[in-house]
Amino acid sequence: MAQTRRTFLGAVGGGCLAGGISLRLPHPGAGGGADLPELVALVQRTPRAELLARAVQLHAGGVHWRELLAAAFLAGIHDVQPRPVGFKFHCVLMTASAFAIADALPERERLAVALFNLDDFKNSQAQDVEAGDWTLPPAPDIGADVDAAKAAAALVAAMTERDPAAADRAVTTLARVATLDQAFEPLWWFGARDFTNVGHHPIFVAQAYRTLQQIGWQHAEPVLRSLVWGLLAAKAGADDAAFVANQERAAALRLADDGKPSARATGDVLRDLHTKDADGAAAMVAALLHDGLALDAVLDGLRLMAIEQLWRQPGVLAVHALTSLNALRFAAGTAQAEHTRAMALLQAASWQVQYRDFLGRGANYDREAPGLDAIAVADGASTPASVFATARAARRDTAPQALLCARAGTAGLLAAMRHWLVRKVGEHHDYKFAEALAEEIAAAAPDTAARMFAGSVGYLRRPSDPDHAAWKLVADQH
Repeated sequence: MAQTRRTFLGAVGGGCLAGGISLRLPHPGAGGGADLPELVALVQRTPRAELLARAVQLHAGGVHWRELLAAAFLAGIHDVQPRPVGFKFHCVLMTASAFAIADALPERERLAVALFNLDDFKNSQAQDVEAGDWTLPPAPDIGADVDAAKAAAALVAAMTERDPAAADRAVTTLARVATLDQAFEPLWWFGARDFTNVGHHPIFVAQAYRTLQQIGWQHAEPVLRSLVWGLLAAKAGADDAAFVANQERAAALRLADDGKPSARATGDVLRDLHTKDADGAAAMVAALLHDGLALDAVLDGLRLMAIEQLWRQPGVLAVHALTSLNALRFAAGTAQAEHTRAMALLQAASWQVQYRDFLGRGANYDREAPGLDAIAVADGASTPASVFATARAARRDTAPQALLCARAGTAGLLAAMRHWLVRKVGEHHDYKFAEALAEEIAAAAPDTAARMFAGSVGYLRRPSDPDHAAWKLVADQH
């Protein structure tokens, strides 16, 4: 179907309301809920070796898993340096994904998600101590002029000039007087600016927005200050080259609601992305949309390109081609300004080529392997259980079986993905990638969705992987 503004928002929202705050935390005092600042302080000071058992005790006493997950996020905001955005800061960059994954799990399994996030924070906190023990500094004095419109304009000016002190004052003001969408409107634009550190900036913006929808706008000030500090780590020049080139296109591009669908065009987009440079990729997308092609057809080509990077070079670096696409697509569906939505989509195209070139410089990047469009469908029968029972190293042999199963529907495969993820999680990218994959598959055409899963199956957790300590604690409770 043609991508419309309404269906776009529904597809990217993951259950969140793009226009306001969808507070999901239980009310403190109702059913034994926690005082969140006190819980954050407890998480910060409790040794890693003791925290998970303590969290299980708190949960048994009435502290909700959502509160534990929120505490892990806010502890990371206060105690982990967001420069560079990535690495140890992933304890913050996957919280919205963790909320979404947990919501799709059976109730008895959800605590394991919060426990993993708590443990991941303690790991990041220890790394931060070794790197200098950064903490979020006190908020600046914002003075008496606390007008939201003026603060938004000041933030745009400060971010444009890459002035951290001015940006800190402006975003602190916005946190105190603006709404969620008012404060984030300029941040969608600047989150799409810099490709530094393989595209984590829009991921941080999207994760912050979506997590604040879960935990409440009253916690926005430290989150926004950390976010702006992280976004200003990049430097003008190579990091924002595609952004500079795409500004004129973004200003001219209008996203129509009545574009024409075309499966053939999706294949054409994928093939063109193999050879075009970053500027040419954005120009191609702008021209296709201007000529009336449905946005879905373009996005499906970008999705296949993203998964193809993982297909050609399995590993953590390649997953960012999809997770950044997911974040930029969320930005395009959530931002209010037409040029900001257009910029997010144009950057998504340019960045896919930048991922191709970055990953292609690695020794393990397989340029010669046939792409996702060449995966054949296996004969016989295939089930989610049989797909996940295969060895990770046999991903090329497993892909036809996964494609056969996915063509019958991806719901069972995604349920199995979450089932093994919560038990066998290895590190934070597992959550971030799994939720991005689920959301992009849900928004894709059936054949694109099936090929995306087939190309990803080698990265996902398996029954043969060891149980995480968080799961063992949860399993002991049942």
